[in-house]
Amino acid sequence: MVLRHVLKGTLDLSEDADVFQWCAACNKLLRQQGMLFCGVDIDSDDLQLILVTAAEYDKISALAEQAGHRIAPAETL
Repeated sequence: MVLRHVLKGTLDLSEDADVFQWCAACNKLLRQQGMLFCGVDIDSDDLQLILVTAAEYDKISALAEQAGHRIAPAETL
């Protein structure tokens, strides 16, 4: 779905933007389908992205918090 918008030119992933702006743009579209890109914050400089359903998000973010980590919508990291 996101790729379709990229190909149609309705999703701007310009080189001037950063990865968090790209994730915000993608999540705007993905949320309409009940999904979102999340980042896994494990106290590293690396960015770990996962694609989850909105229903899974609450569960995995709570589990990550119990383990001392954070899973959040990627644009909020």
